[in-house]
Amino acid sequence: MKRKALLIGSPGYPYLKGVELDIKNVTNFLKSSNGGSWKDSEIIITKPNQSYAEVEKYLVEFESLDYSFVYYTRWRGFAIRA
Repeated sequence: MKRKALLIGSPGYPYLKGVELDIKNVTNFLKSSNGGSWKDSEIIITKPNQSYAEVEKYLVEFESLDYSFVYYTRWRGFAIRA
């Protein structure tokens, strides 16, 4: 079976480290026996704030797979004004 996982992180501005933790946790889960024992070669992690055009290349590739998993996480900062 051909499968791939695409993990997309968008930490926003200011850069919020919660996205890194989300990606790490999902990666660890996928590699676990409960998560399907995915191999490193089956997991693609995008660069922070990668453009849609770059992500779309992966999605087009996924059309030929038997199984695909896409995970998106975004954290967004906010400011409190007095």
